[in-house]
Amino acid sequence: MEKEMASLLCLLTVGGTGVFLIILGIVFSLLQKRKVRSCTASVSGRVISYRFPGEGRMAPIVEYQVAGTSYTVCRKFRGYVTVRKTMPGNLYADDGAWVSEKDVLHVPMCAVTNLEGMARRLWPPGSEMRIYYNPNRPQQACAEKLPARRPVLTTVYVWAGIGVIALAVLVAFLIRM
Repeated sequence: MEKEMASLLCLLTVGGTGVFLIILGIVFSLLQKRKVRSCTASVSGRVISYRFPGEGRMAPIVEYQVAGTSYTVCRKFRGYVTVRKTMPGNLYADDGAWVSEKDVLHVPMCAVTNLEGMARRLWPPGSEMRIYYNPNRPQQACAEKLPARRPVLTTVYVWAGIGVIALAVLVAFLIRM
């Protein structure tokens, strides 16, 4: 009887965590779909600054106006790829960043990388960028393009949840043996 209780407890706790991760992934997907559906109006904005969250990531901050009120939005990408190249003759990088068709930002990295220089070349200050926003809540917006694919977090959470559930079933089976 103790083995059955232990395996059931394992299934409920560890398997429950997996179910929670799957639900979290689905919620992320639904929130993005809702945002994309609601962003029906568009306006032209201009790049005012940049954001550098670390690890070679960078994004322009775009200012736009709706009904005389100014708003800002940070451009988001589907993914980031950093390629580290360190050659003895070239330890400095300040050029070569690009955005792929799949909305992935590619950034070459060296021992010393000037991300601000790359950002300024890719999105010059004052350059125009299309903003899609929610007419009912103009602060809710997407810069340059609406996300066409599900968020990466959705895929990560759903597969992690499936893995955790599989692990829970395996451990529960081993406990019963």
